[in-house]
Parts: sequence; C-alpha cells; structure tokens
Amino acid sequence: MLYRFARRLFFIYYLLLYRVRVEGRENIPSQGPVILCANHISMHDPMLLGAFIRRPVHFLAKSELFGNPLTNRIMRSLNAMPVVRASPGMSSFKSAMAVLGSGRVLGIFAQGRRVSLKEYDDGSIKAGVALFALKSGAEVIPIKITPRYRVFLPLTIKIGAPVDLSAFRPQKTRSDMLNQAAEVIYNRVKEM
Repeated sequence: MLYRFARRLFFIYYLLLYRVRVEGRENIPSQGPVILCANHISMHDPMLLGAFIRRPVHFLAKSELFGNPLTNRIMRSLNAMPVVRASPGMSSFKSAMAVLGSGRVLGIFAQGRRVSLKEYDDGSIKAGVALFALKSGAEVIPIKITPRYRVFLPLTIKIGAPVDLSAFRPQKTRSDMLNQAAEVIYNRVKEM
C-alpha cells in the first residue's frame, strides 16, 4: 500500500522536476526473477527507479537506514531490505534470494555505495550481484542513470539488454569466478 502511494508520488515529483526519460524499458522481463544492477550517483536513485520501473523493486539498503522502529517500518514497507555494507551476512543473502526465488525484482547498486559518474570508471563492483544472479538464475539488467540530478534538466534512465552470464553458470560459485562475472556486469553498466 505505502509502496504504491510512494511510487505515484515520486513518479510525479521526478517527472516534473527532472524531466525523466526512460530508454529500453522493454528490456525488463514482465515476469520471473530479475536483478536490476544500476550505477548509484545520488540518494534519489532507489526512489527514481522504484517510480519508473513498472514492476515493484526490492532494494538492498544500508542497515543504518533501519535504525529505529519508525524508519525500519517505513523502509520495509517500501520494499527495502537491510544489509551491513562492511560485512554482508547470511540474513541479507537469504532476503535477496527469497525475493528472486519468488520471481520478483531485486535492485542492486553496482558498487554498493554512491559513486559519481567520473569515479565510476575506476571503481570496483561488489561480487554479490553475480552471486545472486548465478544462484537464482535471475536475469541481470544493467541500468545507467545519467547525467547527474539537476532540477529542470533532463535525466535519463538507460535500461540495457540482459547481461549474458551463461559462461559462468555451469561452474561452482568460487570467489574468483564471482569477481569475473561481476566485472562483466560492471562493464555493461559502464559502457551504457
């Protein structure tokens, strides 16, 4: 209920203030497990994607946002799940896998933190996105939000075709293989 209300509110807000354009919306499957892997340039990003992606999106969010009972309840009502960024544990893994296991959409920011578009080129992606994708069989959809948020100037959400991870699927999920798969995903987001 709160998610639907917030989604409509943010849709109007971002459409009016940032003149949002969405390219490639057809690349997101209408059903089945999907991981949206996006760059993260602003605290606005989760609300923006939640407003303009047609399917409800469940985001992993830093645990500090769940600090008190009120914000905890609000964040969970907005489909957010806590993750301790310094040491992601089994709890966040299980939450993410439950979302994907039930055929829903998981939103992940490629580097696990906000990074400017300039910094994005020399940053590193977290391997968690590859782990979730390979364990669940979910499609990974690269997304790039560009340029930066400036009121009344156009903002574009570029949605790419699914990342092909078939070369990594038959193997066991070793850390070096996860890092290679994550790099493939990262490069797709970067190239867009």
